Amino acid sequence: MNANAAARAQSAGRSLRVAFVTQPWDQIMPSRGGCDGSIAIITHEMARRLVGLGHHVCVYGAGRRFDFSERREEALGVEFRTLPAVRLELKVFGIYQKAADRLLGQPPANRPRFASRAYLAAYGRQLARTLRERHYDIVHVHNLFQVIPAIRAANPGVRIILHMHCEWLSQIAADIIADYLEGVDLVIGVSDHIADKVRARFPQKAARCRTLYNSVDLEAFGGMGVGRLPREEGRRRLLFVGRVSPEKGVHLLIDAFAKIDAEFPDAELDIVGPPAQVAYDFLVALDDGAEVASLASFYGPGKGSYLEQVKARVPAALKSRINFLGGVPYGQVSGHYRAADVFLNASYSEAFSMPTAEAMANGLPVVAARVGGVKEIVRHNETGLLFDVGDAGMLAEGIARLLRDGALRRSMGEAGRARITRSFSWETTVRRLESTYREMLQ
Repeated sequence: MNANAAARAQSAGRSLRVAFVTQPWDQIMPSRGGCDGSIAIITHEMARRLVGLGHHVCVYGAGRRFDFSERREEALGVEFRTLPAVRLELKVFGIYQKAADRLLGQPPANRPRFASRAYLAAYGRQLARTLRERHYDIVHVHNLFQVIPAIRAANPGVRIILHMHCEWLSQIAADIIADYLEGVDLVIGVSDHIADKVRARFPQKAARCRTLYNSVDLEAFGGMGVGRLPREEGRRRLLFVGRVSPEKGVHLLIDAFAKIDAEFPDAELDIVGPPAQVAYDFLVALDDGAEVASLASFYGPGKGSYLEQVKARVPAALKSRINFLGGVPYGQVSGHYRAADVFLNASYSEAFSMPTAEAMANGLPVVAARVGGVKEIVRHNETGLLFDVGDAGMLAEGIARLLRDGALRRSMGEAGRARITRSFSWETTVRRLESTYREMLQ
């Protein structure tokens, strides 16, 4: 056996040391209520299953704003560490950005200040130092390409994965992104929609770009046969789950609900999710599509929060039937899926859509925007209905069609559950991830 073959054989069976790097605005610590934010949830699902496969996993994130010491916890075999003062650094950068905009003018939309190495520089240095001290095999970074140069400089031998849950790599100026990608061994997109755009823009990196779908905890979200909850006779419940932010199209749900009111006076709409309006320069300013550009009307001085604007949009006659339920702990979301009849996704931009997949796992038919990664989850006229982005009338027609036809709701719900069980389980996804890790180390 030659040296390379021996190294591959040794790598194939040994336990790996894996570090996940999360976004600093995501809450990761178990003692503070567990996961908060989709990327934190995804990281937790991956980490605990990798531990189950015999690997050592540590998740890195940010502590509280004025937390100046590193914190450590452990849950289900996963280690969690928060680095000091990261959220304070975010606050300081926001002040700097406003001052720079006033003095120098706003930069071009595709060259935002958050794409510079100054963004989260202290976080990057802390990560680089800690990762070097602890000798990881894999550093798996979610979205934050800005910290990669510091990590690479301090850890020249480590394998670095950049896992993208948004379109930044295909939206920010190519020369900026190309510089960051020099330090990356593999780019993962959460859908072909994300990965294909990266391959097209950076063909020299195409062989180092993979799709790895987000998945669903089938036991928690109904894929193993969890039953529907009893409901009030004659009452139909529509459900949205996600952050209340312009790109999620909650305002479109309000408009569509008003259109079906006359035919379905007993229908209710539950909006489950926290008010978490995405910054204008993170999404709307970067997207060149007319639909996303239209969301600019929700931003600007004197506009108020998006939640306030959406609530003001609700007709007086519908206020008692549109329920803003706010953020719900992740472990309690399944109950809302099980109590609903139809799930709604009205997004203007979507890399994947975890709630859509979770709803389908619970046997819910969906009416969803024909956008991004959603098109890879929902099969039109089989597991749900797709409508054109921003079209409230088409959304209303889809809702009405499903509310009129109980047999169609059941057949689409069953087909959706089968699709998620077959193709979007975390067990399958993490096995693929483990295989990718080993391939990189070989």
